[in-house]
Amino acid sequence: MLLVIFDTYDVGFLNTKMQQILTDVIRSVFPLETSPESIVAPHAWRDRRYVGEVDGHPSTWRGFSANLRKLDFRYRGTYIDIVDNELPEQEQLRLFGSAFVDASREYRRYIVLYVLDFPATTEDFIIRQGFTPRRMPSGKILHACKIVGIDEFVSHDPLVWICHLIRMIILQRFLSIHRKPFEENEIPLQNLLYQSGYLHRYIVDHGLALHELSVPRPTGQFGHDFHAMVSHRSFLLNTPFPLGIEVFVGPLGYHADTIQQYIREFGLAGMIVIAKDNPFDLLQAVWTLDRKPTRAVRLLDILSTDGVAVHHLPLEQIMLDLTDIRVRFDEIVPVFR
Repeated sequence: MLLVIFDTYDVGFLNTKMQQILTDVIRSVFPLETSPESIVAPHAWRDRRYVGEVDGHPSTWRGFSANLRKLDFRYRGTYIDIVDNELPEQEQLRLFGSAFVDASREYRRYIVLYVLDFPATTEDFIIRQGFTPRRMPSGKILHACKIVGIDEFVSHDPLVWICHLIRMIILQRFLSIHRKPFEENEIPLQNLLYQSGYLHRYIVDHGLALHELSVPRPTGQFGHDFHAMVSHRSFLLNTPFPLGIEVFVGPLGYHADTIQQYIREFGLAGMIVIAKDNPFDLLQAVWTLDRKPTRAVRLLDILSTDGVAVHHLPLEQIMLDLTDIRVRFDEIVPVFR
């Protein structure tokens, strides 16, 4: 059996410890969850834009994560990674920020425990709580981190790291930017789009066969607002594929990251984004998935791409269409009175 050594500890030992810590964190934050271990998953983060590259090859952060949003939409991802300190310092400063570089400088290899998505304005709050902010390249988002050497990670009781992660999760719960505000008109609009048959008609009128359209997803449940199964109208090409639909009354902003989470978690072939502004440029700027986004100007373009098709349905167009429907309805209602 191949044994990979991290300092003086084999990878199996470290993997077991990281998994157990995250499982116990979930058990503590969500005491009614019956299978916390099922939320913990291994990962290898090797996107050059976020972890850099060495000699033309992406650096890799390996470890385990727990996507707490599967349990409650108000929470975000929690990670424990093993990181080789191999990037030039200037590259680290560009990717991670000075606070992170200062905290990790002494280690050849280290463990980083972290929680995602804090506003850039919360750096001082994170530091005051004894954690290290990691500034993302966009400059708009921070991760709260605890950086330790592998010897320290192994020698301390797991409860120490469990407590650190829980404190970061609580801090993120108060300060995080990922929570989608429930505009007072957004939920009624979702229901109207479904109950009026508007979405059904829009999909069919634009060239797709609609096999299934879900009711609006309940408030607080993880996932996109509507889930559709669609296909080509041709009998020979009508294998259904999943399409997500998201409704945004306000600015899209940081929800571009949320859309990617839905695409990955639900295996979506495409996404209809109902919003004031076309989201494609913003999505493309922050995209991290292997399948690249493609602009679907026509809804039917979803059928002709190997990437993830993004179709913008302008909120203004919906308002005009619904107003027209109401006017025509008002014109014929008196006939039946």
